[in-house]
Amino acid sequence: MSSVSGSGVFVACATFSAIFMGTIGAISVYAGVGAETVTFYRLFIGAVLVAVFLLATRQHGKVFMWPGTKVLVTGVFLAGFVVFYILAMDYTTMANAVMVLYLAPVTASVAAHFFLGERLTSASIGLVGFALLGFAMMMEFNFNLSGRAEEAIGLAYAFCAMLCYSAFMLTNR
Repeated sequence: MSSVSGSGVFVACATFSAIFMGTIGAISVYAGVGAETVTFYRLFIGAVLVAVFLLATRQHGKVFMWPGTKVLVTGVFLAGFVVFYILAMDYTTMANAVMVLYLAPVTASVAAHFFLGERLTSASIGLVGFALLGFAMMMEFNFNLSGRAEEAIGLAYAFCAMLCYSAFMLTNR
């Protein structure tokens, strides 16, 4: 297999991946189906595309090989992220769910610092602070959820999605 490093293929793949992942919310809202249905088809289509890629690159032996434990755990975190994200949008706005979800890289960075020995630099700590300030600004510094039980449930689901996404990033590093 020839190497294509240095080309725009990787940038294009990352761009399309981000676009397709970004459509999860819109698809779940407009399709009117359950979170588990959207999650199943998202992951099933991804698995089929990986199998097609492996077949196209003549890696036939890997198509029917049982994945390792790390791959399965990472898949569970990915599935949890999608399910909790869709459930969050049933109780709160997509904007609120996404804002909580955007804390996942910050959470993963802080967790990696404390538990995995990856040190944050002064600049990284400043960026984490700015990310938290931006989150607070988007929430209009209003963290009072009393009397808004449905909103609190949605934010709890969004928090679970954020934790699953953080765990996905950490196990996939």
